[in-house]
Amino acid sequence: ARHIADPRLIIHTASAESVADHLPGQADAMISGLPLAAMAPPLRQRIMTAAAAALKPGAPLTGYQYSPLLMGELAARFGHVGWRLEPRNWPPALVFTARRPG
Repeated sequence: ARHIADPRLIIHTASAESVADHLPGQADAMISGLPLAAMAPPLRQRIMTAAAAALKPGAPLTGYQYSPLLMGELAARFGHVGWRLEPRNWPPALVFTARRPG
């Protein structure tokens, strides 16, 4: 925040589980770099559930992972998950977009 002079930038240092507590309503989109696959399953599930609830229907959650193992878990919470491999990243990453039905 010290380097970005934009009043729209608001930084909260809290768990992603509480994302809805820091929004005035539902979000139009989310971007995540959280290492979901490295988290304990209960925490990961709480974060995914909170993200899905904090997004407007049809709004995207875009992120990246290094394993396809979470795509089914994302689909269970969001309904639709698309992904593509980004080979220019090292190691190659899966970039996903998850959406709740709109």
